[in-house]
Order: sequence, then C-alpha cells, then structure tokens
Amino acid sequence: DESQMTRTGDILGTLRYMSPEQATGQRDQVDARSDVYSLGATLYELATLQPVYDRPTRRQIVKQVVAGNPVAPHKMDRRIPRPLSLVISKAMARRPADRYPSARELAEDLQRFLSGDRVQARHPTLSRRVRAWPRRHRLSSAVTVGLLVVALVVTAITHHFTQRIPADSPSKGDVMKP
Repeated sequence: DESQMTRTGDILGTLRYMSPEQATGQRDQVDARSDVYSLGATLYELATLQPVYDRPTRRQIVKQVVAGNPVAPHKMDRRIPRPLSLVISKAMARRPADRYPSARELAEDLQRFLSGDRVQARHPTLSRRVRAWPRRHRLSSAVTVGLLVVALVVTAITHHFTQRIPADSPSKGDVMKP
C-alpha cells in the first residue's frame, strides 16, 4: 500500500524493518547493528506471524519505531521458546549498544538456540528496566512525579505551619482555666 512506499526525498527502506537510528536520520550511528535490528524485526514477524509495528500511516510507524517497545515474541505467542524470544529482543534493542554487534554474532546465538545450547542473550537487568520504565509509561511517570511534587509541597507547608505554633499554646482538646 502507498503508506509503505518510499517517496522522493524520504527515508529509504521499509519503515517496519528500519532501526530507530535510521528512522530518525542519525546517519552517523547507522552501522552493522542497524542491520541486526532489521534482521531481528524480520525474525519477529516470522516467529509471531505479525509485524512488529503496523500502523496505518508512515508517521505513526516512524513514531513506533523510534519510541515504541515491541511486545516480547513469547508474550505474543506462548509457543515461542523464551530463549528465541530473548535472541529476537536483543537483536531489536532500541539502543544499538544493546544489540548484537554483528549479524555473525546474531547467527551464532541462533545456532546455539537451534543446538539446544544456552543463548548469550539475557533479560535486561533490573536497573535497565527501571530506567526504561518512564519512557514506556510517559503518562504514568508524569502523574507519579506530579503527585510526588504535590506531596512534598504539602509536607513542607504542613511542617512550616506546625513549627510556627508555640509549644505552650493551648491545643483544641485543652480547656482554658480561669
């Protein structure tokens, strides 16, 4: 369909298989890891029988490629083995530094999977998942930060006014004696 075709002066390639650095035009960051991303997107579609990103317009697809987080293949289809899902997810990592450095290393990990050996791809560490959470949940993050700011302000105001009440002043429960 027309939304998938390259236009004159536009980004070259099929958007659904394009790495985030290609989609944003960061040519200085495009290298073999960008190809690894594209191979990962192809493997994702082969394993799940669904494209990673499938929006109706080019702009929406680019936005998904740049900011989206694909659902892990084994969560799309429980029959997909977790090690294969890890390999695909590593190949499609948003940051190039988190991907396989070359197609050869991706192929070697796929061969380990096929041989029944342990793959090198691992789940992201807890600290990496914690750092990535705000990007995936922008609205929730903004609401949480807003609530924390309000709570801090209310706490500070409450503390300020409770410190201004003299210690020897009568409280509501005390009865004044004549």
